[in-house]
Amino acid sequence: MERGTPVAIEHDGFRGVVIGHYERLDGKRGVVLQQDGTKVVHVYGEKWVRPADDLESCLACNEPMKAGDKYLWDVSGDPIHAGCAGPERESYTKGDGEPLGPDDPIPTPLTWQDAPNPSPAAKSGEARAGIYTASKTKHAPVWQDYRARGWPINSTWIDEAGPGESADLSDLWDRCIREASTASVLVVYREADDVLKGGWAEVGAALACGVPIYAVGIEGFTIAKDRRIEHFETLDDAMDAAARLAAFSARFQAVCDTPEYRALEAMCSPALATPSPQPADALREALETYYARQIEWSRATFGPALRTGGVIDHIRKELREIEAQPHDLSEWVDVIILAMDGYWRHGGTAESLMPSLLAKQAKNMARNWPDWRTMSEDSAIEHDRSGEPAALTEPAPAGEAVEPEGAERRTMEFLVARFGGHGVTIVRDGERLIGYSLGRRGTIAMRDLLAAVPFASKEYGAE
Repeated sequence: MERGTPVAIEHDGFRGVVIGHYERLDGKRGVVLQQDGTKVVHVYGEKWVRPADDLESCLACNEPMKAGDKYLWDVSGDPIHAGCAGPERESYTKGDGEPLGPDDPIPTPLTWQDAPNPSPAAKSGEARAGIYTASKTKHAPVWQDYRARGWPINSTWIDEAGPGESADLSDLWDRCIREASTASVLVVYREADDVLKGGWAEVGAALACGVPIYAVGIEGFTIAKDRRIEHFETLDDAMDAAARLAAFSARFQAVCDTPEYRALEAMCSPALATPSPQPADALREALETYYARQIEWSRATFGPALRTGGVIDHIRKELREIEAQPHDLSEWVDVIILAMDGYWRHGGTAESLMPSLLAKQAKNMARNWPDWRTMSEDSAIEHDRSGEPAALTEPAPAGEAVEPEGAERRTMEFLVARFGGHGVTIVRDGERLIGYSLGRRGTIAMRDLLAAVPFASKEYGAE
């Protein structure tokens, strides 16, 4: 199969496109696939892969059935989207496949389950909302009480937690995973004698999609060591914190959706508005494969933390070695590796490095530079900044990085965990400030952001 071919895996419903092939040492061949709507890459043996054209499609619109689609069975035995079904009772069947009788009600649509449920939270920029609650079903009345008192709980299972109250368990699990992975925060609650089962699946779905976890009562489990999980002494404490986080998430998302904020982003990075040229597929794959392996090794060896100061300190040491032996190319390579380590730790990915390099290259090539013959070999050659808008921020000069504190620190941690991106040090009118960078979407000073959302320091950023 050629690169870019849409495919599906019959036994587990995986859907994606071909991005490469492999051959094992024992001669077995396989295909490398990227999952639809995500950056997740899977590998399968060739015998499992089939063209996506073979997928079952809606009888009416001929669109492939996707996980999560609401559908019904037609009398022909083919599926049909609930939205495509007509009003004629003759088009519907009962659960046993027989046509409806004159007194039979129109059936409730089912949820298509032939593929993993696509998580909206996994799509870049998708908004999340609400608090998902994970626990034993016996605690459903507790969650209902919180909801009645104003907590924005999005868990629908709490209204059908009793035996036989869920008409369709397949649909229930579809909702549970979708709601957990698209919440602003998940609260998992366990009492001393509780044996969590489905709750662990919901926690896993949330973690996989970057949803923050607030936990009560799980300290004795190894998953409690995950740095994305914050622990609380009482359920009230966890729910109060979750309410503040959900409110901040909703209001910050509202700010990001305003024309003023989009204009600010555009003003911050005008040169990135033009798409950058794409490298050859082979070059991109070679770099991404190398970098993904390096990231995995670095995370396992040095931990998952930002390590901003540690990476900078290591780079300084390598620069001193370069000064002592400038023709030792391995020392220059050490600096490149360290810079790449800082890149992924602060929000970059193996897939985004090459586009970022190309965008920066295009930006530099478009700038005005002084005649190198007039410059000292031992001094930096900087571009002409006279034509740049005054509102643009400049990188901070060399020196100790400014660390955010108080509301800026807490809000920065939330933004990075919630929306991606990374913190940067910027200079405005000679003053060093903390900034938040969304990569291609631009950079904004934390001071400006907190001014735009003044509730942040009160509702979330307070120590």
